[in-house]
Amino acid sequence: MGMTPAMFNKIKSHLPENFNSIIELGCQQFGLLNSAQLIDEELKGFKDGDFTKIMYEHLGLKYDSVDVCDGTIYCDFNNHMLELSHQYDVVTNLGTSEHVFNQYNVFASMHNITKKNGLMIHCLPLKHSPHGLFTYNVDFFISLCFSNNYEVVELVFCWRGTDGDFTFGSLSEIVKCQAAEQYAFLVAKKCQENLFVSPQQIIYNPLISIDAITTLCSNDINLLSQVLQFTFTDAVLNHTFNFDDVTGNYPDVMLYGAGDIGQAILRFAKNREKIKTVVDENLKFSDDYNIKRLSDIEAINVPVYIASDYYREEIRQTLSMKYSEEIVFLN
Repeated sequence: MGMTPAMFNKIKSHLPENFNSIIELGCQQFGLLNSAQLIDEELKGFKDGDFTKIMYEHLGLKYDSVDVCDGTIYCDFNNHMLELSHQYDVVTNLGTSEHVFNQYNVFASMHNITKKNGLMIHCLPLKHSPHGLFTYNVDFFISLCFSNNYEVVELVFCWRGTDGDFTFGSLSEIVKCQAAEQYAFLVAKKCQENLFVSPQQIIYNPLISIDAITTLCSNDINLLSQVLQFTFTDAVLNHTFNFDDVTGNYPDVMLYGAGDIGQAILRFAKNREKIKTVVDENLKFSDDYNIKRLSDIEAINVPVYIASDYYREEIRQTLSMKYSEEIVFLN
């Protein structure tokens, strides 16, 4: 991929103040320096084709790179894990892993050679980009971070502009972008020193909660919607948080309403464990989760969550009048 002025500026903004070691997967070379009108102070004196190794060592850093060429730590990730006796403060993967068929070896090796509280920086091609054996998506990065307890420091997206350099923006911006080359840029912090875990796709992970996934998505509702494969609005998201809060330790809950709000609540396995019955008078609920569905009910003997912002008070009054027993409404 190469180190352009914009890419260096982005990476530089995340480099810790007192870090002293960095390793690159794939030895990187500078590009677009010769034509750049404005570059960072650290890049002055370098030209296109120079290796980033020279710059990093000039800054006083311990530098290494992993590749299958001379002058690097040799490792063919297709056949081997990278095994080193030491770890690094920063590990970068700027367009290397997509060329490797054995994805596990790459991402597990990155995990292993990163210090606790160190950073892993990825810039990798998205879906239709004509580059490498693999392309990636938001779900991949969020699932990777959740499974390994990484903190998502930043997840943004980039594409090459008319000058060839990278422009960075949000998911909603890159969706509108017509550039052929589109990339995801992830900075992840390794928070624990533990074994690498192969990610389970987040939507099927029974451990995920709305709190955790919203944090991983940096409160970006567009990211959240893509990862959970469901269109979230502010109202739907608020209900999903609220359900998590008010159900507390209740082992059994009745969900009244299976429209957008109800469906969002049911995306989470921990919620489905509590919900024994879904009441949906309009029969919009599709029984994807093997939960008992009733279009009408004979008795209510568990707390009720009303998955609706419309006529909620009317629903409460109707249920209270219809059933003689005391009903516990959770909202």
